[in-house]
Amino acid sequence: MSPSRLIDIINERFGGELNEADQLFCDQIAEAASGNESLFIEQMELNEVLFTDYMGKPDMQVLISTWLGSQEYKRLSPGNSELGLG
Repeated sequence: MSPSRLIDIINERFGGELNEADQLFCDQIAEAASGNESLFIEQMELNEVLFTDYMGKPDMQVLISTWLGSQEYKRLSPGNSELGLG
């Protein structure tokens, strides 16, 4: 089974040691990014290590952007009960 949480994917691919707090940060980024880009920047500044890695590793940028996009797609997909549509 492949990992579905962003921190697990980063840890596996980049040898990181991200933990549950980092996953919470990623979840907060996903929420902020879905509503307001400036909130996204503020959230990124809260975790300098992850932000530094994100900015310095193009492969990680692609990974995070892709993962965030897939999470948003799932959230907005028809039939998603979270939106009260299904």
